[in-house]
Order: sequence, then structure tokens, then C-alpha cells
Amino acid sequence: MKGFGKLFLGMMVFFCLPVATEAASITVRGPAGDVAALERRINQWVDGYNQGNVGKMMDVFSENFLQESQNSPRPLDKAQVAQSYTALFAAFDTQMVGVTEEIGASGNMAYDRGSFTVTLTPKAGGATITSTGHFLEMWRREHGIWKVQRLMSLNGSGK
Repeated sequence: MKGFGKLFLGMMVFFCLPVATEAASITVRGPAGDVAALERRINQWVDGYNQGNVGKMMDVFSENFLQESQNSPRPLDKAQVAQSYTALFAAFDTQMVGVTEEIGASGNMAYDRGSFTVTLTPKAGGATITSTGHFLEMWRREHGIWKVQRLMSLNGSGK
């Protein structure tokens, strides 16, 4: 994959917000009610991703959300992320599987971290692309609803 294609893949993969799978062992820190609410928000995002529903995904992010990744020269804001997903879903059939390895909450702040695998199949034909990585998210409760403030990710190489 050359030039823009590799950059595009890197930009698309680092947005993943994974959810725990049945085999995952999650380290939990904080009140059970907060952890359950965070898991519901994570599931909302994953469902939106796998359905190609950008609105459902963006509802999980705060208005001042920023995404940072080693594959991007600068942080991206919520509007830029939404535009990227719109382009991604137009070009690829997508599937994401993730494992949340740790969730912690204290007061109105929380975090989660884990790993993910994304599979992209070009709608125009061509080879399927698989990429893996790790993430860390910072959450804040806004008006009683958990919202992602910052998302940082490290991606493995595509294959």
C-alpha cells in the first residue's frame, strides 16, 4: 500500500474504541455502576462502528474531544474524526473486534485501555486489510453521561 492509502488506513484504524469480549479478563477499578455505564457507552460506539453509523459513534465523544495517534501529524477534533469515518465507511466494509483490558472510574473522571483488531474490505474490490493496536481513553461525566475526552492509540502494522 502506498502513500495516501497507508496514511488513510493508519488514520482509520487508530479511531477504534474497543469493547470487552467474552474471553477477556478486565481489571476494574471504581464503582460498579460507573463501570457498567462506561461499558454501555463503549458498546454503543462499537455497535455504531460495525453498523457504519457515524452519529451513534460521535455521540460517545465530548464536544472538545481530541484523538492522538503516532500515525497522525496532529491531534484530530470531533468534526475531523466524523469526516474520516464517513470516508472510511464509503470506501470499506468494516469490522472491529476489541478487548477492554482495564476500566477505572473515580468521581467524574474515568479511563479504559485495551487492544483491537480492525478488518477493512475495499468496496471497490481488492485485498482485505487487517490492523491491530492498543488504546487508552480518558472519559469525563458530562451532565450525568460519560463522554470520551481524549483517545490515544498505538497501531501495529497492517498485513
